[in-house]
Amino acid sequence: MDRIITVKGSAKLSLRPDQVVISMTLTSENESYDSAMVQANERLEALRSALAPVGFDRTDLKTTNFRVSTEYDFQNDQFGNGKRVFRGYSCTHELKLSLDFDAARLGQTLSAITGCEANPELNVRFTVKDTAAVSDELLRQAADSALRRARVLAAASGVNLGALVRIHYSWGDREFFSPTEFAGAGLLRSAKASLDFTPDSIDISDHATFVWEIM
Repeated sequence: MDRIITVKGSAKLSLRPDQVVISMTLTSENESYDSAMVQANERLEALRSALAPVGFDRTDLKTTNFRVSTEYDFQNDQFGNGKRVFRGYSCTHELKLSLDFDAARLGQTLSAITGCEANPELNVRFTVKDTAAVSDELLRQAADSALRRARVLAAASGVNLGALVRIHYSWGDREFFSPTEFAGAGLLRSAKASLDFTPDSIDISDHATFVWEIM
């Protein structure tokens, strides 16, 4: 029978958001495919132009998704039979803009976006820039936690801790976003007063299981 000890190590961090991610969606629709694409490009250019005065380069606005679809309406003919009627082409352009968290600059940015003729749908979230460093720190703390517990258990049981023989860890996607919701961005179209708020911290955790020999 193997003489082993299995211990789960866990870690939790509470992070202060240092980055803002503004997600935007531009939608254009027209009976003509070419016209829908032209409108989409015009709206994108209007958005880029609006962001330039507040210090953003054209390359700061990143495309996260772009799709073109055909749209139909459902209508009844003279006999009451339903049929699909082609309405046009819909072009949806999803974009992302990231900036260091600064309440004043965020207010300027949102005012510029909501004041431009592109009129995108908006979603504002708060996160941390260096998510890789956070993930690494969580794993280090989880490993330290497991080792401490294993040593305590071994000493309390009158045995010695031997070599580490296995580590069980499952990678998974994490949401590095603050629970703070930012609503009412559209009201900033003509706002003059700067924003003054602090988003809630981001609570993130991780764990791994370690197996040692005991002697």
